[in-house]
Order: sequence, then structure tokens, then C-alpha cells
Amino acid sequence: MTIWLLALSCLLGCNLDCNNGPSPGAVDTAVEVIAECLKADEGTDHHPDHVMTPQEPSAQDIVARCTRAMGGSEALENLRTLRLRETRPAGRPDIVCEIIRPNRLRKEVVGTLHVLFDGHQAWFLAYPSQTDSAYTYQHPLPESDWHHFEMDLAQYFPVFFDFGAEYTGQVQVDEAPAHVLRVELPLGGVVVYAIDAATWLPRWVEYPDWGLRLRLEDYREVGGFLFPHRFRNEQEPDHVSVLTELAVNVEFDPGAFELPPGTR
Repeated sequence: MTIWLLALSCLLGCNLDCNNGPSPGAVDTAVEVIAECLKADEGTDHHPDHVMTPQEPSAQDIVARCTRAMGGSEALENLRTLRLRETRPAGRPDIVCEIIRPNRLRKEVVGTLHVLFDGHQAWFLAYPSQTDSAYTYQHPLPESDWHHFEMDLAQYFPVFFDFGAEYTGQVQVDEAPAHVLRVELPLGGVVVYAIDAATWLPRWVEYPDWGLRLRLEDYREVGGFLFPHRFRNEQEPDHVSVLTELAVNVEFDPGAFELPPGTR
């Protein structure tokens, strides 16, 4: 509105000659100002009830901010592998994982089973026999279970860094705003993250298929990147597990992440 009044004043008041009308210079100035106004207002809704609101962030913007908050693009690009040990509550056995980005995994539930996921299929490398304590080797899991293992990585490392995410809105986490990203993984597994709108760190990860939401806490820097070291089950807040070991960019034998010969 102000710029339109300015244009009008140029036309009616600047160098106004009462006998001859506005001077040619005033008219030229008004035309220039009005043209700039039209350019600035192009595409703007001038409905009297229209209220300008901040544009919602895109998924790409949220991922970029989270990247900077967790260590930066160079640290993310250099991060290739993880080896970790998760200690769980109530006497449950530890979990040991070896991960190659984006989605290859060797997972051992200590003393019970050992699973390999090569990004496409999952196999038991070892699991206790149901008839005795001996181990049986190289047994395939049902195809319907394979997607669970691509989801396993999500609590340790945000999978939206490697797979596309969809922005689905905002939620409150401990009375603070957080942005929600939904990620659908290659085999159909779905994970959802809440990203703190102030720190840009993931606050929780949710697994709709499992009915599970884990709070991600106690971020610590390892290898130039921040990782959560405590995982709290929102449904059972007393169930808290912690990372007792974490190493990055470990040199793994690539063959250790391949399925047994002749299984494809």
C-alpha cells in the first residue's frame, strides 16, 4: 500500500503545475514506481482475510540442517561403517551390530542368534537349535521378514541421510516443536523421525510396523559426527538401552556381508 501511495504522490504532487498538470518527469517516475510495485506483488494473494505465514520447511531443508547439526556434510560423506554394542535392560542380551552404509548389516544378539542382511535378503548365520544348544548355520529368513532388518539401522543412524524423506508436519516433543520426517525404505519398511526445530537433532524414531517409538538421547561425538547413545522406549520409559561401544569407519571384510554362495 505504501508504494502505491508513493507512486500517486509522484503523479499528483511532484513538480505539479496547476495550469498544465503533472510534469513529464513526475509521470515517468510514477510509472517506474508502479512497475516495481507490480513486480513485487506478482502472485500475492490480496484477499482481506489472507494472512501471510512462514513457509513450511521442505524435507530437504530439514535434512540439510540436521546434517550441519550432527557434524556437517564432509563428516557425513566420510562416514562409511559403524560397529557398536548396545546394552539392554532387564538382563536381556547385548546386541552387537556391524553396519555398512547405506543398509548392510550383521547383527548378533549375543548368545542367541547372528543375522546377516545384505541390503536385499536376510539370513541366519547362526541360531540355537530348538532341540539342543547346538548352533544351526546359514538358514534363510522368510522374505516377509527382510524389511525388518533395513529398519534395524534407523535408531543408530538417521536413514534419511541415505534414502528420501517426506515432510509430514510438526509435533511437540517435551513442549518443544519438532519437524516430522517419514522415510520409506527400499523393501517397504517405514520409519518416522521427529527433528527438534531448535537443535535440529532427531528426538525420537518411530517404527509403525512394530508399534515402537524410541527417544534418542545423550548425543556424543564419535569420528566427527554426533550419535545418540541412549534409547528410551516411550511405551515403557524404564526400558533404557545404551551404547557401550561405538566405532566408525572400521575396515570390514566385504565378504562378511555377502550371503552364502549359491543363495541368490
